[in-house]
Amino acid sequence: MAPLKVILCGPDRNVVLRTMFLPFASHPGGFEVLSLTTTLQAMARDVKEMRPNVLVIEASLAPSIDELQSFLTQIVKTTPITVVLVLTEECPPITYQFGGNDRVKIWLLPVNWAQVAEHTYSFVLEQKLSPVEIVETVEETRFK
Repeated sequence: MAPLKVILCGPDRNVVLRTMFLPFASHPGGFEVLSLTTTLQAMARDVKEMRPNVLVIEASLAPSIDELQSFLTQIVKTTPITVVLVLTEECPPITYQFGGNDRVKIWLLPVNWAQVAEHTYSFVLEQKLSPVEIVETVEETRFK
């Protein structure tokens, strides 16, 4: 099977390289990292031009949660892409609505990026998870 094409997006290129890149690039199932982006504009351009299977986004790259949610709603409506959204603890504890789309997965920092890569690979291949699976809630993470 061909590797899954992925775009990794975060607030800072060095952070993306240090945290996200290696777990996805070295995953045994196979991801091909197409680009590392740090803005919504670059992410939109790369999705359109490169047509990835997966878009991994650390939410703090967006100027606001509302802008990010609007962008993601448009992406999942117009492209056949799986979105992995990683929220920061500063994000409000809201439920994201993507019209029952089964291609959105939400995580909350801090995360184990190797685990995110593994779950993402399985998620894309099997598509058997619930429409939006919240791995940890804001309350669970804050009180650990």
